Amino acid sequence: MERPFTAAEQVRHTLAKPNCSAARLMRLAPARRGEPGYHPEHDRDGDGWACEPTPRRRG
Repeated sequence: MERPFTAAEQVRHTLAKPNCSAARLMRLAPARRGEPGYHPEHDRDGDGWACEPTPRRRG
């Protein structure tokens, strides 16, 4: 069972909701499912990690 967020975590989690830039600004990205900063709309591939860094392409 996941623990509830503290009041401070809840505020940061809410401020991270708009996009991954906001989540990074709150120092909550990348985030796993169930952690503060995880929002399903930020989990592009559905693997349980939100705002993952994009791998650099070798060229």
